[in-house]
Amino acid sequence: MSEMRSLESKAVEMSRRIEPFRFIHASDFQLHRPLVGLSDLPANIKETLASSAYRAAERVFDAAISERVAFVLLSGNLVDLEYGGPRAIAFLLGQFERLAQRKIKVFWCGGESDLLDRWPTAIELPENVRLFPSTLVDSAVVREGDRVLATIFGAACDPHRSSLKDFRVEKAEGLPIGMTCGSMDLSKVAGQGIRYWAMGGKAKRDIQNQPNVILAYPGSVQGRDHKAVGPQGALLVSVEAGGQIRTQGLDCDVARWMNLSLSVAETVKQDGLKDLLADRALQVVSKMPDANLLVHWHIATTGEYSTEFRKQENRDSLLKWLRHEFGSSPGLWSVDLTFSATQNVPKVWYEEDTILGDFLREVSRYSSNETLPINLYGYAGDEDELEGIGRLTKIEPEKRQEMLDAVLLEGIERLGGNET
Repeated sequence: MSEMRSLESKAVEMSRRIEPFRFIHASDFQLHRPLVGLSDLPANIKETLASSAYRAAERVFDAAISERVAFVLLSGNLVDLEYGGPRAIAFLLGQFERLAQRKIKVFWCGGESDLLDRWPTAIELPENVRLFPSTLVDSAVVREGDRVLATIFGAACDPHRSSLKDFRVEKAEGLPIGMTCGSMDLSKVAGQGIRYWAMGGKAKRDIQNQPNVILAYPGSVQGRDHKAVGPQGALLVSVEAGGQIRTQGLDCDVARWMNLSLSVAETVKQDGLKDLLADRALQVVSKMPDANLLVHWHIATTGEYSTEFRKQENRDSLLKWLRHEFGSSPGLWSVDLTFSATQNVPKVWYEEDTILGDFLREVSRYSSNETLPINLYGYAGDEDELEGIGRLTKIEPEKRQEMLDAVLLEGIERLGGNET
């Protein structure tokens, strides 16, 4: 306990000598990973999305220049050099050179994917770039003229690292910064003297605060699939003369994934539903006119079950219409359109002595009893369409009802319920 107090008092003492400055913290460019879950894209949108990871990463370096920061921290997973190839190397070199021309330093620690010992030895990095390729903690003092700004304690990702105790600060000039890649939480790092933990390895932004210490994951600069909803980017970190630290999100994503929902009665006609969709689409586009929006639409319904409303051909028609009306670049591309499972399936269907009736009763049994296990292993086969289904032996609880709702709608469609 006394040792922890000593470290904390040292941190307070050092904060009195901290100079004001700013830096950018970014990670997880994942330049080698494309966007997934998209289909039927027109050529202009396809071209934009194909280069979105590079353009989003470039915006990080643009921000470093426009904000006139002292340095940039890159905490891992920028690119797998084995798959990124010459394009990724040339891109990073070009961006590092841009910063070098403006005397902006770069500190880069290796993550799970960017093993820095794979960097081609024949290709020299600019002098403003400092690598932390080893899992052992190394340090670098950051100076700007006669001013000492920070001491950075950096190490590459170590999958066996369960704590950050090796980053203990015994002697540091300026602001003590820890930098590595991997899953960690604030409870495991407090009291070590580090004021700002620049972490990498999470796709979503995560900032944890306690007095005198911040642990920050900036997240990926560009979302790759529908799970990455909302803005993506980097962090602009401002350090004040008294040692106070403020973080500000920088939106860098070129394409943004969104979930949009509407609630309508099942008696609404197609033209009426189009009007509702158009109003919502225009509202969103007007707020972000320069964005490339990738939207999953979800229609929640009320009222009695309508066979006409839920026909697959009508859903396909709506999706096609949305893409035609709003699918420009920039603009709003409708990735998918789904309907909520209705709670008002005609009761007589459940009572039928038909395959549809058997199916509805079975789905209802699984919906009403959460303890019933869902195991699809026995359905695995040699057919291409069943490839990999044997691995779906466990459904996470939060996804269970969502999956059963989707199964219900698909089953009614395939078994002729919408033709009844």
